[in-house]
Amino acid sequence: MNIFLKLILRDLKSIFSGGSDAGAALFFYLLAIIMFPLSFGSDSVLLTKISGGAIWMAALFSSMLSLDRLFRSDYEDGSLEQLVLSGISLEFVVITKCFSHWLTNGLPLVILS
Repeated sequence: MNIFLKLILRDLKSIFSGGSDAGAALFFYLLAIIMFPLSFGSDSVLLTKISGGAIWMAALFSSMLSLDRLFRSDYEDGSLEQLVLSGISLEFVVITKCFSHWLTNGLPLVILS
């Protein structure tokens, strides 16, 4: 469990120090949710039928904005190779990366929803 916390803290430090796309993802989510009712007009029955799907789609698209940076910084600085050579299972590394991505992008989307 100690390795898990160290990897999470390292990922969080690199996300916050290198600038993350979490702000852009939250802005995109807010913009999509605000623009959605404007595009379908004032039919409240139609809006209530499709609003749940629109919220899910906006959350999905906004979370995909930062997925390309999930492993990019580790690949560029060579720390991904060091993690492979260290003997830590790759599944464990991927789980910690996904958890730190959820903390920085998924949790703010949940709070915003």
